[in-house]
Amino acid sequence: MSWVLHIEGIPGSGKTTGARQLAGHCAAMNLDSYWVAEDTADHPITPACLRAASGSKDFAKQCLGAWRDFVAGNERIAVLDGFALQSTVRFLFANGVPEEQIFRYFEQWQRIGGSSTSLVFLYVADPETHFKRFVIPLRGEQWSAKLEAYVARTTFGIERGLGGADGLIKFWSEYQQFCLKLLASASIKVDIIDAHVNGWEACYIERLKAKLL
Repeated sequence: MSWVLHIEGIPGSGKTTGARQLAGHCAAMNLDSYWVAEDTADHPITPACLRAASGSKDFAKQCLGAWRDFVAGNERIAVLDGFALQSTVRFLFANGVPEEQIFRYFEQWQRIGGSSTSLVFLYVADPETHFKRFVIPLRGEQWSAKLEAYVARTTFGIERGLGGADGLIKFWSEYQQFCLKLLASASIKVDIIDAHVNGWEACYIERLKAKLL
């Protein structure tokens, strides 16, 4: 069976954990499935070399081409965290690509995936508390400093003079809102789930059994 499930959300929302557990649920049902983490160097769609070229003018085109090749060659159930938005749309958003262009990109992306593609977005209701009380203390100063520096040097960050933890939170809050706006017009199956609901993976897979089995 060929099917791709994307798990999305801002940092610390549980993308990786959720994707890994969903792949495990599929395996427990004896389904031929696998999970790919977003930052895998040899990612089958957006390897490190492509992510490093996110500022290039043809980045979106390259992503669509790689996605098309992946869909054409995939014969299993793939659970991907971070590809659909985090490793593609997020770069376009950060680099100041006009909103209408990102919407066109996403429309093309959906057409390529078709009915064999669905997406879960893990929504964080209060990003400020999420980062200040949970993500930053848990992941540490080195991680925070790296992400703060990233935000500060993006077109989005430069235009708004963003810096430090507040700049980091501002960026991811607005990115999340943009993602929700993008997904509101989606033609593929999209589920928006509270990121802080424990055990959502088991409930979600129960709803998908009719599709998977």
